[in-house]
Amino acid sequence: MWVKDGEYEQIDKETLKRLQDIQQLSPENKSHVFALLDAFIKQTKLQSIM
Repeated sequence: MWVKDGEYEQIDKETLKRLQDIQQLSPENKSHVFALLDAFIKQTKLQSIM
């Protein structure tokens, strides 16, 4: 997937760089990164509603 000009202009350059770095990881390592990120986001959302 390619990010088109202006499509994700609300995403800062540092975030895009991190996503590009993640994209270069092996499938196994990428899976670990996303599992960790998903768990963090889920926990943060749960805390915000309590």
